[in-house]
Amino acid sequence: MKIANRITLSYLVVTAILASVALYIVSLIVSDHLRKDVFAHLATAAQSRANHVVYFLEEHRRTVELLASDALLKDVLRTIIGNTDLDSAGHIRVTLAEMASAELKEALEAEEHFSAVFVLNPDGKIIMSTEENHIGLDRSADDCFLEGRKRTYIKDAYYSEMNKKESIAVATPVLDDKEKRLLGVFVVQIELTGLYTITVDRTGLGETGETYLINKDGYMITPSRFREDTFLKEKVDSENSRECRRDLEEYGSRARELDEREKQEEDIRIFWTDPHELHRSEGCN
Repeated sequence: MKIANRITLSYLVVTAILASVALYIVSLIVSDHLRKDVFAHLATAAQSRANHVVYFLEEHRRTVELLASDALLKDVLRTIIGNTDLDSAGHIRVTLAEMASAELKEALEAEEHFSAVFVLNPDGKIIMSTEENHIGLDRSADDCFLEGRKRTYIKDAYYSEMNKKESIAVATPVLDDKEKRLLGVFVVQIELTGLYTITVDRTGLGETGETYLINKDGYMITPSRFREDTFLKEKVDSENSRECRRDLEEYGSRARELDEREKQEEDIRIFWTDPHELHRSEGCN
């Protein structure tokens, strides 16, 4: 073979190799940009869901606090504590009891996601409820009473044996306006269907993306797109979920430095919005 041909052939081989390397590098760059774009898009979608979750919880928290400030409710509780205006059997007189019961039922009917409304006395017993068969039950060991007598408290997701529904609960103290003594604890059970509507929305998630919530122990509390019967049964132990739970611990310690209201809002925000798992989209294959 002539020297010129050899040089030409060598040049072509080198050019082909360089072109292949260049194409490989370009493909890596493009793939990396695509991957970053996909994850940025998923992060935006997850943050949007998170904002909706926070709004859902905050709206219900404010509603429960407003209901607990009702003057008639406080009058009824003062009557019970002071043993005044009671009949011979020790029960609230019918007129006052009916008025208070009617207000609870109105609150239940006015809110789409409320499943039960009840009031605990300072000893933790249910003294008023939209479910009459629950009156008299002792809830003194429940977190709704233990935490709700001190501050507005959102109970972790649970399966309610009272109404057989997947629920959360919001509890807040009912305080005497003048003496600031505890008159009772106002509790509302809220169906999780409202949260489900937010998290199962597939907008912006493509064919393989999903958004769900996990609790502080890592268990799913909203439905999965790909798995059945996951409520408090399916534990998520991915890198993202572990990082979110570490953030919960970190911010939880910082929250103690805030005032009481700021601490409550921070706890809610971290607990409910951080545990969002982003799944790899088909664009990243």
